Amino acid sequence: MESSLTKKVDATDVDKKVQTMVADAVWFAGEYAKAFPTGQKLLKVILDNVETMKKLSFKDLEHEWHDMHHFDAADKDIGLDLKAESNEHFTDPIHSIVHPLLVLKAAQNYASSKSADDLKSIKEEMEEGLEQIEKMKTALLKK
Repeated sequence: MESSLTKKVDATDVDKKVQTMVADAVWFAGEYAKAFPTGQKLLKVILDNVETMKKLSFKDLEHEWHDMHHFDAADKDIGLDLKAESNEHFTDPIHSIVHPLLVLKAAQNYASSKSADDLKSIKEEMEEGLEQIEKMKTALLKK
């Protein structure tokens, strides 16, 4: 996030940090699935697709995984209704993975674009990702 404020974004450095964050978020999502078994099918789909997510563009990653359109197809049996308010917390483990990846995509885009929008995305996506981790921590501590 600091690099987005100073406008000195090193995409390679961001990549290393994001890979660590994603590895931690994957572990955290696995623990979340153990604590909240009704979300196990959903979280398995997420965890099984992390490598696929890494290959997507910012726009596609946001559409498919952040906005949850990956689950629009009727054949996606995830064992719960994501639109139900009681299941909303299951998006936190998803977003704890997706937001750091969006940070990386924005940093990579900034390397070639030098766009203020990409800098803004780096900061916003990191803030949102950290917020998701905090929500997961709070939910797990209540278990």
